Amino acid sequence: FPGGTRSRSGIVERRIKKGLLGTAINSYVHNLQNKKKNPKIFIVPCTLNYHLVLEAKSLIEDYLKSEGRSRYIVANDEFSDIKRIVKFVTNLIKLDSQIQVVIGEAFDPFGNRVDIEGQSYDSRERPVDISKYVLCGGKPAIDPQRDHEYTNELSKVVSEQFSNYNMLMVTHLVAAACFLLLREKNPDMDLYRLLHTGGNIDHLALSEVCEMTDRLYNHFKTLEQNGKIRLEPWLHTQNSEGMVERALRFFKSYHAPSVIRRRGDRIIPGDMNLLYYYQNRLKGYPLPEG
Repeated sequence: FPGGTRSRSGIVERRIKKGLLGTAINSYVHNLQNKKKNPKIFIVPCTLNYHLVLEAKSLIEDYLKSEGRSRYIVANDEFSDIKRIVKFVTNLIKLDSQIQVVIGEAFDPFGNRVDIEGQSYDSRERPVDISKYVLCGGKPAIDPQRDHEYTNELSKVVSEQFSNYNMLMVTHLVAAACFLLLREKNPDMDLYRLLHTGGNIDHLALSEVCEMTDRLYNHFKTLEQNGKIRLEPWLHTQNSEGMVERALRFFKSYHAPSVIRRRGDRIIPGDMNLLYYYQNRLKGYPLPEG
């Protein structure tokens, strides 16, 4: 986990914990000192992306209680309910849900890109001999101050990779569409009041949810083409109506009350905290203007 533990907010971590990351340089130096045949250490960022987070309710309530200092009561972990787990697994089989694993580029402990042969390249794509990075008096040695700076550079690269290889699923996209519309319709409410009350206008037209979903999809499709994010492949085969319908089915399959539900031609938020949690996956990325 880039932040040292699971993200309680649902936001993709931008600040990397450097403790474990920093051991890569130490290990590399020790390998050189011990004259190992293959001394190099590689860092490969990887993201796991899924439609639903089983313990999302307790995670987001824990986050809101900490950040908002409001009286949020942390609910029991939904994942402890055996009947709900069975229902969830059964529904997932019917929905053909898939975990999307995205494996990023490999890097050396200094933040240089590495090719399939293990050769490191600097920012100008020139091959470099990284053993020279750790020499002191002509011999490989650990230097805490020097290695701390190297780890800082590596953490920036890894953070960027996690952002670029984060994959938006249909549940994230539709949740964001609904949440953005609710913020627009309740401009005088701060975040915590909106989460507590659901807003003075607490329902949405299905048509406007579909329209906002389409806007977000097209916007993030452009970002994907520029290598700044990934989209669930299924999204490229559907229109916005299909996206909203699929998200509704996913949310209904496990969370009770559902994150959002449909009533005729209206979309009704069921659990504002969960809606906020799922839409947070888009936080940190530019949103469409207007």
